[in-house]
Amino acid sequence: MHEIEDLKHDDEEEEAMSQMKELESSHNEDIEEEMRAKHQTALLQLREKAIKEKTQAELEWLNIKKRQLQKRGDDVSMPPLLRRERGIRNKLKHEQAEIHRLHEAQKTASQERKLLLLQQQDISHLHHSAHYYKDKIKRYGSRNSREPSPLPSPCP
Repeated sequence: MHEIEDLKHDDEEEEAMSQMKELESSHNEDIEEEMRAKHQTALLQLREKAIKEKTQAELEWLNIKKRQLQKRGDDVSMPPLLRRERGIRNKLKHEQAEIHRLHEAQKTASQERKLLLLQQQDISHLHHSAHYYKDKIKRYGSRNSREPSPLPSPCP
């Protein structure tokens, strides 16, 4: 009879260890994911900086072209340059909006990962508590196996 109880106890200990390893693995994955998120943020910032620099260079070039046209008195060629300028500015706004959307999605995913980790920690804590009380019940039961008596209160 004691052999069966010992096997059950060993199984419970193995299960608890397995759950602890899972939690540790999950925590390590969360750390890796946070590092990827920081890398993604850095890439988004670099992308935004590069887009702004490109836009600034294109606008400066258009301004040079506009000044040349004004010096020559070529008013006919001005509207296409103005349309191009508006297009460049609109493209910048769209790119910035996309970067903002990606950044917000990343923040949301990060919050979800943190919530998931907390839930996993809570589950692990509950399993640990359950094993603790099962162990107490076994020890209490083995001491008082002849007398059926109430279990000790879980909260002192």
